[in-house]
Amino acid sequence: MREKSWKWINVVLLFVVTCVCFGITDHTRSLFIVPVCTDMGISRTDFGIFNVISTLMGLLLSLGLSKWLHLVKKIKILLFLGALSATVHMALFGLAGNLWTLYLAGIVKGGLVAFISVACISIFVTRWFDEKRGMVMGAIMAGTGVGGTVFAPLVSFLIEHFEWRATTLICALIMAVSALPA
Repeated sequence: MREKSWKWINVVLLFVVTCVCFGITDHTRSLFIVPVCTDMGISRTDFGIFNVISTLMGLLLSLGLSKWLHLVKKIKILLFLGALSATVHMALFGLAGNLWTLYLAGIVKGGLVAFISVACISIFVTRWFDEKRGMVMGAIMAGTGVGGTVFAPLVSFLIEHFEWRATTLICALIMAVSALPA
């Protein structure tokens, strides 16, 4: 019975991690385009390249991880690394003083994509559940949509009232407090 309850506690924790990390980093990105480009004096194309860099880095890291992912005994280590990369990414994003620092933040975000990916989460689900795997996976991944629903209006409000750099640091703090302990 005790092992069974830990499974579901882990599902809730994974939901929180996907909700906070993906909800903030992915579903609020478009809210930053105008303020970042205006403040940093960069084009929207430059900002788009930042997104491409993070996506490509996530793809490359995911491909590399897939070869040894099954060897990892404690999947929570990978999830911690993903939450840590999300937190560091948001802090770097807010502290970026030039285009190259912004691109570095994109590279760090690739770690988030790799370490908190469907592959990592599906390994957790496969190890812990013999039945209802689809339901469990769906419940965990629903966190990304819930996160977007919760954080998009919050981030919009914060940008409007505190400016974009402060907002990224507030988001990094939210991730550190809620996702890292999970």
